[in-house]
Amino acid sequence: MLRHKIKIVYSRQGDLRFISHLDTLRMFMRAFRRAEIELRLTEGFNPHPRMSFALPLSVGVESKCEVMFVETARAYEPDEIVDKLSAVLPEGIKIISAEKAASDGLHPVEVEYEATLPQDADTGAIAAKIGDAMSRQVIEVTRIRKKGDKRIDLRPLIESLTLKGGKVYMKLRVTAGGTAKPEEVLQAIDAPNARALRLMRTALHMA
Repeated sequence: MLRHKIKIVYSRQGDLRFISHLDTLRMFMRAFRRAEIELRLTEGFNPHPRMSFALPLSVGVESKCEVMFVETARAYEPDEIVDKLSAVLPEGIKIISAEKAASDGLHPVEVEYEATLPQDADTGAIAAKIGDAMSRQVIEVTRIRKKGDKRIDLRPLIESLTLKGGKVYMKLRVTAGGTAKPEEVLQAIDAPNARALRLMRTALHMA
């Protein structure tokens, strides 16, 4: 059977930043059905659509550049997929582009975020903290997990970290072992209300 693999780029903004990855998956499954785009199914006793996300987005984070891959049961023109999905998706999700993709091999290697600081934030102090963090060889944080807390060194995962115009910009490496969470980076530089800041994923680099 021919494999028709499509790469879809979309944005997620507004209130929809609060939905989970599982809810996002369900939303797209319903959208493909409503758009009458037939997806190829997995084999076995519990088949499900062949659909994957390059780097699942955390709850509360907006994005301009989410990437998903789907396999369709027949050939569709990318523009047709964009038009049909755009007609049925809720406000807050926008299909940016679709294109035919290679069967395998694409994976994320870098991701970029911006965090908007409060208007009364001490940007001078934060800039000093950023300079200190980037000069260090190790930035350890504790990641809380159900199976037990784990110490993580963020420094090898931070490609760049800058402050400009009241926003913190970060470029993070994505490795086989995972990536840094933007909230962890903000906490490492003592950003005020780090877990409550407005976060936007602005770029996702694939290789």
